[in-house]
Amino acid sequence: MRDAAVYTAALSHLQRFEFERCKAAAVRARVRDFTDGERSSAFFLGLEKNRQEKAVIRALRDKDGVLCVQPEKILKGVEWFYSDLFRERGCDVTAIDECLQHVNSRLSEEEVGVCEADVCGAEIRTAIMRKHNNKSPGADVLTAEFYKAFQAELLPILQQLFAAFFRGQAPLAFFCLGTVKLIYKRKGERCDLANYRPITLLNLDYKILASVFAGRMREVIPSFLSSTQAYGVPGRDIVDVILSLRYSVGHTAQSVVLSVDFVKAFDKVEHSFLWHVLDRFGFGPLFVSRLKSLYDSATSLVACNGLLTGVFGVQRSIRQGCPLSAMLYSLTVEPLALLVNKTSNISGVITPARSEVKIFQYADDTTLVLRDEHSVDAALKRLTLFCGASGAEVNFMKSVIWFLGDRTGTRNGWGFREAEGGFKVLGVWLSGDSHQVALKNWHGVLSKISGILSLWKLRRLTWRGKVVVIN
Repeated sequence: MRDAAVYTAALSHLQRFEFERCKAAAVRARVRDFTDGERSSAFFLGLEKNRQEKAVIRALRDKDGVLCVQPEKILKGVEWFYSDLFRERGCDVTAIDECLQHVNSRLSEEEVGVCEADVCGAEIRTAIMRKHNNKSPGADVLTAEFYKAFQAELLPILQQLFAAFFRGQAPLAFFCLGTVKLIYKRKGERCDLANYRPITLLNLDYKILASVFAGRMREVIPSFLSSTQAYGVPGRDIVDVILSLRYSVGHTAQSVVLSVDFVKAFDKVEHSFLWHVLDRFGFGPLFVSRLKSLYDSATSLVACNGLLTGVFGVQRSIRQGCPLSAMLYSLTVEPLALLVNKTSNISGVITPARSEVKIFQYADDTTLVLRDEHSVDAALKRLTLFCGASGAEVNFMKSVIWFLGDRTGTRNGWGFREAEGGFKVLGVWLSGDSHQVALKNWHGVLSKISGILSLWKLRRLTWRGKVVVIN
């Protein structure tokens, strides 16, 4: 009987060990849904290995264009590229003043008070509980699950730490350290770092503090951001932008649609421009100085091929991976929307509701809907001004222009890629032919669903697993 009990206990322990190993592999493989009881260790371990293989950079072009394959040279090249990318370039102060001339909305005294209030335990607790599980940790290797499990013990410590920061104490260097992971965009050469998206994995205590600031900003920004911007704005969604854009284009017989592509949009935001924008919108000096303290102390290192680069300063950029990034970026591009909308010689299209629309934004996706070529010329002057003020850079080769209606006498002398019969915006096809649009949009969706179902058919799922897949 004793041997049987020992055997049963050992078997139970091994099964639990297998489950935890499988679960860890699923997390690293970025599997969104994982059902307790699915015996899929080989599947998830294989998926994890495949993901890790795809993340390896086997060759890299250095700053001189020479192709390097040695691991130490690749690592050195990665460090140089990102330390240079995040280096401050400076802004034209005159351009900043001109760019912000149409910013008239300001926070009320009550809203300033909300943003500058002392931190409280309830805010910290809410920030902890809203953190998603199964996410990659930062340099501190502490997860959301850990903070939730030991919330009672950690809450007083965090409250004391954040209170000291709110009193003006500078954060420790490690607190603001980010680990940059490189995500290949699946476009262009893999040896070109311009084709990778840098996602910063931040320490969880930093993210909790940033979430406190984000929660306060969330209460105030909907009142002054343009209705055509939906990124990071409570109550708005990407679908709002897509449907509004499709509605505007679908009800005009003659127009020019310009989809603007910005080079490394988040990474090139100059901090000096960000502080000017926050000040112009009326965020209080205490709130701005606290954000400045976090950004002035920001450092990063890059994880590449299982190795880490040296630590370097982050003198510009809005960190992708920070809870504040969505709202801060939407704020920095709001002056562009105001510039376009307030410029009289930029003509938009008139909707059936008799309102004029010129610009739609979702994060760095900016689409201009203009009446004619003269409006395109005027809009490009506004874009040039915005770039000089903010650090942004337009990629003319990747930006797309689409002429609707009669092309007689029109030209494309700006260097934009020209679309024939429509193009993709925010993942959705736009075209004057509604039937063709429906076919293109739904064909992609149905093909993707078919591929996913075919993949899951290869596994022996329990009924619970099948429910997860279907939902």
